[in-house]
This record gives sequence, C-alpha cells and structure tokens, in this order.
Amino acid sequence: MQGKIGKIGRAEFFSLALVLCLNSLMLLGSAEKTAAQQAWLLILSAMPIGLLHLLLFWGWNRLYAGQSFGAALYYAFGQAGGKIVLFAYALFWLLLTELFTGCVVSFWASLGANNLPLWLYAALFLLAAACFAATGGTALARVALLVVVPALILTLANLWLTVWGADFGNFLPVWRSNVDSIIDYSWQGLLFGILIFGSFSALLPHLVHVRAVKQRLRTLLWTVILALLLWLILALGSQVVLGASLILYEFPILQVFRLAEFGHWFSRFEVIGAVLLVMLALLRVAAFLSAAVSGLCELWGFSNQQRGRIWLVALGCWLLLMSLFCIMPDYAGWLIGHSWLIWLVAVFSMLLPVLALIFGVFKFKKEHQNIIVKHEQY
Repeated sequence: MQGKIGKIGRAEFFSLALVLCLNSLMLLGSAEKTAAQQAWLLILSAMPIGLLHLLLFWGWNRLYAGQSFGAALYYAFGQAGGKIVLFAYALFWLLLTELFTGCVVSFWASLGANNLPLWLYAALFLLAAACFAATGGTALARVALLVVVPALILTLANLWLTVWGADFGNFLPVWRSNVDSIIDYSWQGLLFGILIFGSFSALLPHLVHVRAVKQRLRTLLWTVILALLLWLILALGSQVVLGASLILYEFPILQVFRLAEFGHWFSRFEVIGAVLLVMLALLRVAAFLSAAVSGLCELWGFSNQQRGRIWLVALGCWLLLMSLFCIMPDYAGWLIGHSWLIWLVAVFSMLLPVLALIFGVFKFKKEHQNIIVKHEQY
C-alpha cells in the first residue's frame, strides 16, 4: 500500500519536528530543579538519543520510503501483528496526548487562569487538537511554521533583555562537577533525551506526506541540533539570571521572563511568552492526537477522502480523552515521576522501529533471494 506524496515542505516539516523536540516547560523545570547548576550537562547528555533517532529515521527512509506507517508495520510484522502494533501505537499517542494536555492545563492555571474549571480548558484544548487531527498533517505543519518562528524570536529576545543586566558570576559554578556527579547526570541525561526525542515517533505517520524524501534526514539533523542549543540556552540563561535561587521556582524560565524589561514602558513579557508556549503545546498535543487518529483510520481502512469518518474518529478520541481527564489527577507526576513512562516511550520510539527495520530487511532479502533463485532456474 503506497502513500500519496503530500504537500508538507521542508520548512513545515522542520517546524513540526521542532515543536515535538522542544517538549513542555515541565521537562525543562524538572531538569533545572534536579541538576541545578549542572543542568547544562544533563541536557547535553541527551544528544546521543537524538542521533540514535536520526539513525532510525535514516533506516526507515531507506526501507519504507513512500509507504504509509501502517503499510510498513504490516510488511514487517505481518498483517495480524502489524494491526496489533499499529493499535498499540495509537493507544500510546493517545496516552501522551492526555498527559501533556493535563500538564499544559495545570501550567495555564498556575499563571492565574483559574477562574474557570480545569476541565473546560482541557475540553477546548483537546477540541482544537481534534480539529487539527481531522484536517490532517499538512494543516498542522503549516500552522507550526507560523507559530514556531515568532515563538523563537520572542523567547530569545526576552532572554537577551534579561541576561543583559544579569550577574555573570552566577555562571561560574556551572563548571564545578566531580566525576560521580558527571556520570550520574549523564545517565539522567540519557533518560531525559528519551522524553525529548521520543516524540519523534509521532512523525512516522506523516513521513509519507513530506514532499522530498531525501531532505527528511538533513531536516531532522538540523532540528536535533537547534533543539539542543535552545534547551542549553534556556538552561544557562536561567542559571545566569537566577543563580542559586533557581531551584526555588517551579518554572525558572518563566521567572526569567518576568524580570525582562525594555526601558520603563514595556514589561510583562511572560504573558506573551506563556501564550506562545501554550500554542506550541497545543501543536504538540495535536501532533500526538493526529498520529493516533491517522493510525486508527488506517487500521480501520478509512481513506483521506472519507472526511466524515475521520472527523468521527477524531471526536471519538476527544470524548475518550475528556473522560480520562476526569479520572487521572497528577499529570506532572505521571510525566516526570514515573520511570515506566520513560521506558514506554523508549519502546515505541526506538525498540519497535528497530524491530520493524530488522524484520523488514530480512523479509526484503528473502523475497529478492527467491526471485534470483527462480530466475536462475529458467
């Protein structure tokens, strides 16, 4: 089953991948509170995980270029096994949608938006994500391109205005580490990298829509590099501005934004920054929900022309996630405090794609070996 080449360009694909890489503010706050002055080391240690995902995408592009995600799984695991794995992927992406929705709603409420019940914010948030999921990956990638650019410009400008008047003496203790702490933070950085780059799995259903197959890997390489640089800039900027008081704040980078001023007439940058961060989080959740809806539609045999059925699947997922929202309480704890979630992300972002590549290569070689043997008989 061959997929149709869509209209996602290189810049749009880059923006969508970067939205997934940047993750939530919750992870950055957790990294800074865990490692404090050595947070830069924890983030830098995540780089090998990003390179490993690049290697997986390279193999996937070589073997399954032009095929849909479901067709690739059917080829690797067989028809029955492929359907089970595809359904498991859909459930996994729905779980991530639920977790990150709860985290963003809690973050939005912590900014003072608590005059309405949290379930209403979650309902609107998930409904917007369901609309993106029903309209397809092309619309999602185009909106990501429009949001990522101003978000990056504002974030870097905001950080520059704050760091300009900061005490750079706070930066000096960042280099003081012993061997044991370096090993410990390097291991934690690998786990941190799984949470960052494990989101790349949501790109697998959209690969078939990318215009140029050869540009995918180069685009993802620049995405990994830029994402790591941004994580480092934000962590080191927080260290320079807040110093030893960094661990007192739940979201240190937001505290840094609160201190930014441009003269005496324009301040409160964190309000604009928070809105843009929530918009990025919406796109991230929409990417997970879109991947889940795409997987379910392919599992049930719905084509892109059957828009009514895709809308029904998206709204059905919305109702399911809203019902789960009322049962699952502590989203931040689920996202950060549970080690099983890290290993679950590792299974779906690395282990299963590796198995699909291994089984696919063996099956491909066996088929071509049979063709050669039959040809020699004649």
